[in-house]
Amino acid sequence: MTTRRADAHLWRLGGVLIMGAVLSILDATIVSVGIGSIAHDLGSSITTVQWVSSAYLLAASLTIPLSGWLTDRFGGKNVWVGAVALFTAGTLLCGFAWSAPALILFRVLHGLGGGLMQPVGQALFAQAAGPKLGRMIGVITLPATVAPVLGPLLGGVLVQGLGWRWLFFGIVPLGVATLVLALRLLPSAEPIETHELARVGARDPAVPAGSAVDVHAGRAVSAASAVDVKPGQVASAGSAVQTGSAASAGSAVTVGPAVQVRPAMSAGPDATQCEVRRDPLDVRGLLLLSPGLGALGYGLGDGSGVFAIVGAVLLVAYGLYARTARAPLLDLKLFSHKEFAVASASTFLLGASLYSSMLLLPLYYEQVEHTSALTAGLLLAPQAFGSAVVLLAGGKLLVRFGPRTMMLAGVGLSLLGTIAFTQLGDGPSPLLLAMSLLVRGLGLGATTTPGMTMLYSSLDRSRIPRAASAINVVNRIGGSLGTALLVAVLHSEPGGAGAFGTTFTWALGLSVLSLVPAVFFPKGVRK
Repeated sequence: MTTRRADAHLWRLGGVLIMGAVLSILDATIVSVGIGSIAHDLGSSITTVQWVSSAYLLAASLTIPLSGWLTDRFGGKNVWVGAVALFTAGTLLCGFAWSAPALILFRVLHGLGGGLMQPVGQALFAQAAGPKLGRMIGVITLPATVAPVLGPLLGGVLVQGLGWRWLFFGIVPLGVATLVLALRLLPSAEPIETHELARVGARDPAVPAGSAVDVHAGRAVSAASAVDVKPGQVASAGSAVQTGSAASAGSAVTVGPAVQVRPAMSAGPDATQCEVRRDPLDVRGLLLLSPGLGALGYGLGDGSGVFAIVGAVLLVAYGLYARTARAPLLDLKLFSHKEFAVASASTFLLGASLYSSMLLLPLYYEQVEHTSALTAGLLLAPQAFGSAVVLLAGGKLLVRFGPRTMMLAGVGLSLLGTIAFTQLGDGPSPLLLAMSLLVRGLGLGATTTPGMTMLYSSLDRSRIPRAASAINVVNRIGGSLGTALLVAVLHSEPGGAGAFGTTFTWALGLSVLSLVPAVFFPKGVRK
């Protein structure tokens, strides 16, 4: 495949995944506009209908930790297409909901699909892009900055013009189109953990004939020839083949899924046969991690201390369990990798500071300036525009300036763009706020490309699905903690513009912490 054809394939793949990202992120923001109309039409209270949003977020929390295992087991395309299908079906059912409980139930289906779409989509693209990831990742992450602004805009138009049910019916055609294009354009990759065979010669004395050795994820097996576990491939004696990364004959080979080494029946006495075996679902880990993540997010977001404590205890229990688990659902050993750990710390702090403070912006315009959700969305457009500009040029900027400089500049611009909002009590001009949002958007865009690039490019291809699951868990925890802190500060203040100014001051202080991991980003781009 020529470079031009390969790039065209990546852009087509990226286009499909962008459609899926728009679906999930748009849906998470569009429904809030119609809460009042839904409550009135279904004859329910606002408190009950608020669960329409909460049910989606809680269901998504259940499936995010599962995304890596599902991708390894069934293949990225199959999981992603299934997630989009479940999401689209849930959307259609929501439009036909006859009561608030029915709508909440259908939103759970909605969230189960939506929770899988983002991490699986990231893994699919990162695996396909390889070294080109840095050049193209900005475009793929564009919906994350644009959709939150488009959501209230589109939601306001639909509710005012057609009614709240079209918040769901209006998304169904996009879901169907995404499904059709995904079936045609996404690569039909084999699951990573399937029964695959390979034969190699020059057996290592460490693996004697007749013995069976189990090698699990992340461990090394010594072999005289490196083993490539691809379906149907046979390696000649003395040859070296790859298992995810290049390895010469005689070197230790690190494998991803579980491997069993045994003598080959038909390849002579010195041949060894390797079989890749599926890791079973870590049910115990799932029962700790998914409810823990959901309870923590709900408890922090709703101000329920009991749920937050239960969630934190479950997450700590999972951490202790995963240290000795044979094949944990979320592999904590990923965080022992320096570059992954630095990128994860950056993601956590950015989620806790810059991204969580985005919740405050529409609240300020709606509660203090008394604008509609539609107008609030328009007022936030400069931030989305700034992010889009940097993300579209993110690859070139990354090569030109390097990850560390770009990350430091991004955090710095975000801090600069937040300063004006700390002075809301003094009544800054609308023009100053609009310019500040533009600068803030430039900063948010600049922090995305180096973080995502370093996160995935530092890992073997086989570990990317589990990494995508892990980083989305980290991002969700960071966002939940940051949002809870800022909401608590906001509620502790007397009210009005001054309360928002104080809360943004706290957000500014949290954002300064993001400079710490940024210093540890590499100066240059990995070749």
